[in-house]
Amino acid sequence: MAESYGGRYGQLVGKAVRHPGRALLRLVLHAKQARLDEARERQKLFAALSRRFGVDAQSLHTEYVESDFARAHRERQAELDRFPGPSRLGTTPEFGCEALYLLMRAARPRMVVETGVHYGASSAYILAALGLALGLLDPAVALVG
Repeated sequence: MAESYGGRYGQLVGKAVRHPGRALLRLVLHAKQARLDEARERQKLFAALSRRFGVDAQSLHTEYVESDFARAHRERQAELDRFPGPSRLGTTPEFGCEALYLLMRAARPRMVVETGVHYGASSAYILAALGLALGLLDPAVALVG
């Protein structure tokens, strides 16, 4: 059935037929993400992190945007965008990864447990933030794989 559509659309329909629950969840998540005003959500994130952890979240964000890690991530994302295969991108949106990075930098946890890794984007952001906070690694190293 899905094969009759062909191309990328056919692949998506095929996945939806095989895993309808996942397809519905993904549609809901994409719809929610599309409705977000990212600038507004980012400001709410900054306020929450600053209030909860007593940090200047705006400065942490500036640090992130100017980091080698962010540059390397943008380059890697551009490579993946050119790749024609299915499932080439992870499931965590960029804003979610950025929020994870800022949370790790602000909270400076002593232990982190990451489960359910797909392509490891969220893991890379967590490791980059912790590595920078603790001075253990060059943040760009988190993208090498």
